[in-house]
Order: sequence, then C-alpha cells, then structure tokens
Amino acid sequence: MLRYFTACGPAGRPHLGPFRFVLWISEGRWVIGYGDGTEESGFTNMDDIAQGTLAALKPMRFDKPQQSGYEVMNLGSAEPIALNDAIWLVEGSAGVKADIECNPRHPVDVLAT
Repeated sequence: MLRYFTACGPAGRPHLGPFRFVLWISEGRWVIGYGDGTEESGFTNMDDIAQGTLAALKPMRFDKPQQSGYEVMNLGSAEPIALNDAIWLVEGSAGVKADIECNPRHPVDVLAT
C-alpha cells in the first residue's frame, strides 16, 4: 500500500501550495498563508512518485511474514522546505514580488511534514 505525500509537478494536485503559489503570484493575487511561514513541508516531485510506484510493483522479500499480507510504504521527500522559501522560489522564477496575507496557523496544523 502506497501513501503519497505532497506530490507536485506535472499532473500534480492543483489544490496544493506549489500550484496555488504559482497561480496567485503570476496573476498578481494575494498569497494566502497560515502561520509565520516557517512551517515546512517535504514536497515530492511527480517523477519520484512515479519511480517509487513502479519500484513498489516488484515483489519484495520480507524477513518476517506480514500478518496483514501487505506493507505500507510512504513516498515523500525527506528534505522539507519552509513555506517562505517556497514562495521565494516562485517569486524568483516568476520575476514578481508576492503580496502575502498572513493568517493565524490553525492549532491542528503541524509545523513540519
């Protein structure tokens, strides 16, 4: 069983931050943020997701038999990036300075994924 984490890139999910940042900044709209911008997420490139999915299709050998008959594998990045840095990268690529609307972080949001 595969669990994908913050997949972005070609054919990625348009409701995630990277897509929204590109859209909002390129259109001159406000970037809506929650927290102080130091929150981190490990964005995973779609090419890495595809490669991991294909690798998971190959039979695996387990040292111990799994009672459930399956294994859960997370596909994600081990190198998180801060929200502010992600916005900075989009600003640099677009050549546009973002207007950022800072809202309080929701209490159940994690500081890093």
